[in-house]
Parts: sequence; C-alpha cells; structure tokens
Amino acid sequence: MPTAQEHTSIPCEQSK
Repeated sequence: MPTAQEHTSIPCEQSK
C-alpha cells in the first residue's frame, strides 16, 4: 500500500 501522497498532493491523506 503506497503512500496516499502519491495519489493526491494532500499530505494529510498520508494519515489514511
């Protein structure tokens, strides 16, 4: 599961 940051520019999504 790659970091959500790769899919979205929102770093906050990384917490998901």
